[in-house]
This record gives sequence, C-alpha cells and structure tokens, in this order.
Amino acid sequence: MENMGRLEEHPLPPDDFKERDLPVFKHKILSYRLNTSKYPSALYFDRSGEGRFDGQKQGYGILYVAESIAGTFIECFGRTLGEKGVSEDTVRQRNLFQIESKRPLYLVDLFGNGLAKIGADARLSSGAYDMALVMIMTSYAAVSSTGYKIYW
Repeated sequence: MENMGRLEEHPLPPDDFKERDLPVFKHKILSYRLNTSKYPSALYFDRSGEGRFDGQKQGYGILYVAESIAGTFIECFGRTLGEKGVSEDTVRQRNLFQIESKRPLYLVDLFGNGLAKIGADARLSSGAYDMALVMIMTSYAAVSSTGYKIYW
C-alpha cells in the first residue's frame, strides 16, 4: 500500500538497445515554444540540466517545442503537480514563438509504439529525470555515427 500512486522507476535500457532501430520518422512540422524573455530567439538548445532531456555534460542541447500552444504551455509550466495556476507575471516573462522548419526534420518517436520499440514506456517522460537522461544518452550514442541530426 505504500507505493500507491507512485510509479516504479523506469528500467535501464535493454541489453540489445544498440541493435534496435530507433523509431525515427521524417516530418516537416509547425511547432510552438515558450521561452524566457531573456532569450530573443526561439532557437535555444537547453544544456542547463534543469530539463528532463538536457545534455548539460553530454555535449548536446535540447530544443523543447510542442505541436500546439496548449502543449507548449504544459511543457513549460506543467512540471509541478498540484499547482492550480500560473501567475500573470510569470507568463509575461515568457515569449511565445511559432517555428516552422524549412526542411523535414528527423524525429525520434517517443510516444506509444515508438517507446515500446526502444524498450521504454510512459515513465520515460513522467518518471525520474536521471533515467530519462540515461535513455536519451544511449539513443544519442546509437545515432551519433549516422550523420543525422536526430530530434527527440
């Protein structure tokens, strides 16, 4: 009864992870980003270590975007469970950008079947940050020799 409401930790990547094909798809997307107003551009690749997938010490940055304004709002402000709202002052400290890629991007599918293909599940995006980083670093190592720029 002690663990009711808490998810178990996400398991380590499976032993055969490097032999698995990443669920990569090519897509030209329109996306949105909310970032702090101290950054005048939407194209900021975070390496701070504060986000779930940041590569602070790993040599890569993450551009956090969403396919909708509501999605980017949740990505930005939805981390703290139990919060009932966001102050107007906090929202005013953000810029909303709409980003359209000029060419298709190669994206790693980290939803549903895409997660299952790499031996992961929803805990990757809702559980401990350090385990998400282990999975992403393993993925990053698996594709770094391909020449592709892969986006999660």
